[in-house]
Amino acid sequence: MHLPAFEEIATRLKPEPMRVLLVMMAHVGYDNRIEVGQRDLAARLNISTSRVSRGIKSIIEEGFIVEVPNIAKGKTYMISPYNSWRGNIPAHWKAIKNMRKSSKGNFGIIDGDRAHEPKIKRIS
Repeated sequence: MHLPAFEEIATRLKPEPMRVLLVMMAHVGYDNRIEVGQRDLAARLNISTSRVSRGIKSIIEEGFIVEVPNIAKGKTYMISPYNSWRGNIPAHWKAIKNMRKSSKGNFGIIDGDRAHEPKIKRIS
């Protein structure tokens, strides 16, 4: 994880959405997808599902996560690839490139910081 992201999370989110985000981050899979349900989050945090829903809305508004297409039931979220990545390097580069093309607006704590963009070395 990009370490300055922790300070951004701590200063931009209120305590409850921050707790929701931390538990979501504990359940990140490959390609930064978070597949944990709101009921499960609520049970783990001992809060109501409506409070989890409001927390997720706040996290999305701040640009830390985004809702992504899901073929299964429920919602799937993804952590900003600008701040952390779980998966292979080409997929990371592609995710950042897609986020830049995306019309979703601000996505990521360090949006546009090319110093932290992955570099892919082509082997011929």
